[in-house]
Amino acid sequence: VYGDGDGDGDSDDNESLHAGQTKPQCTKARQENRDDNNDDVNNDNLMVPSKAAILNKIKWGMLERKSQRIYANAQVDHSRTKTISLSSQSASTSTSPSVEEITEFARTQFPYFNNSKSAQIFLENAGGSQVPSQVIEHMVNGISHRHRNLIGSKAKEDARATMMTILGGDPSTHTVFLGANATSLFHTLAERFVESGYLRKGDEVVLASENHMANVIPWQRIAKRVGAKIFWWTRRSLSETQCANLNLEYGTRMSTDLDSLLTVNTRIVCLSHASNVLGSIRDIGALCQIIRRPCPNVQVVVDGVAACAHLYTDVATLGVDWYVVSCHKLFGPHVGAMCGRTEAAIAIHAEDSSIMLGTVNYEGCSGIVGLGSYLSILGDGRNESKTGVSLDRTNPNALKISQPGDDPVQQRHSLYAMPKYQKLSTGRLVKSYRHIAKVERHTSSYILHHLQNCLHVRLIREDDNDADVTSTIPVLSFIHTQISSHDIVQWCLQHGLIIRCGYFLSTALLRAEFDTHNQYMEERGGVVRVSLCHYNNMEDAKAIIHILGTMNGWD
Repeated sequence: VYGDGDGDGDSDDNESLHAGQTKPQCTKARQENRDDNNDDVNNDNLMVPSKAAILNKIKWGMLERKSQRIYANAQVDHSRTKTISLSSQSASTSTSPSVEEITEFARTQFPYFNNSKSAQIFLENAGGSQVPSQVIEHMVNGISHRHRNLIGSKAKEDARATMMTILGGDPSTHTVFLGANATSLFHTLAERFVESGYLRKGDEVVLASENHMANVIPWQRIAKRVGAKIFWWTRRSLSETQCANLNLEYGTRMSTDLDSLLTVNTRIVCLSHASNVLGSIRDIGALCQIIRRPCPNVQVVVDGVAACAHLYTDVATLGVDWYVVSCHKLFGPHVGAMCGRTEAAIAIHAEDSSIMLGTVNYEGCSGIVGLGSYLSILGDGRNESKTGVSLDRTNPNALKISQPGDDPVQQRHSLYAMPKYQKLSTGRLVKSYRHIAKVERHTSSYILHHLQNCLHVRLIREDDNDADVTSTIPVLSFIHTQISSHDIVQWCLQHGLIIRCGYFLSTALLRAEFDTHNQYMEERGGVVRVSLCHYNNMEDAKAIIHILGTMNGWD
């Protein structure tokens, strides 16, 4: 439908039926049945059908007619559905779809947007994204069949392979671990550093002040236990007064210069690929080179939760040791995933210890496989899943619906009728992220422009000339000098738009750096955060600017 496709969607030996047509095979079968019945009539051993048989025949006849009506109605609905495809004219002049085509295509995949009249505008994607039908479909099937050794193990293997592709790891040098969420994986990883003896008394751990608390608390805890030191890499310098107001029990040094914090005793450096408040994307590859010059054996742990929905991470080329994400912020199930270098994992291996604890969430694993399918069709522009309607709606044979006589339960949930897995390739994934970035630049820049021109709005973001900031994700945080953040969020909610305010588990250091760490700010609800993704269109972007502009005292 858009992009360079690898095929024309699903093919089937049997042609799809159109309303008012009958299937040749069915006609033949019925004729044979009538011939057989005629033979039976000529037999001397004619048996009168029982009352139960007659009732059963009536019952199945009624069911068949009902199925035919459902099928006919589905065909009518299909004919009314708007075509989601590039026009032949646009396809001939450009291989790249427009922003509008990408968002429209994406929204067809998310049940949240099925009912456009009741669905609220969702601009709180940094807290957890909506979920496409491919993920839901795979999770339903995954939970409908519990067979741990066969189905569960296969789902886990497929999920780990899918996450390896999404995160850009190299199977020969990397391993993917799954967990309940990103927070639990950080905690488990930190414990392995202690149990293995990798982190000891006198060692040093460097933390970025912009880190989510999930990538802070585990390191503070183990540092206190073994007697290691915590150093802070900050975004802005703090005055002595500001530092005095902060409870930095385990912080001994702070600096905006990362290189100055690195010593021969540095053992772990914990960074964020992108900030869930500032929106800044770090050049992780360049930072790893800075870190490894004085500390070649240091382990670099990166939180990719805020970044993974917006950019291709390509872990294998970044030079990191551990990269952690949470799939529920990546259009997937609530499952955490961590891609680690195999050598790094061996370095912290301890006897009787494992990073993957307990039984893996198998239905969540199935959802990750579905996530791979979604990202694949986003890059290809074609939905080849077994259930539902193909996105190539210009193809009359693309629609596949249950035929009269089929068992809908068996068809949807049979072990041998699982949703078709459209395997995710790196090529399609990269193309998907190009489409994602194209949309997000367009919509977020519109909102940013209007916020920058509002006299009473103070944006919480870094300067554009920061050397290690390569770009931004579509996260815009701000405060209004006249209206509290609580009131802004409530006003938007009353007008059908979802955003959020607070501090989003950011560190006290970061709040102090951007002058939001005080009781007055806390009482007003912290900062307002607007976060978009690729299914948010320009109508969404224009809606929030319009709604904010209707508030008394906004301008």
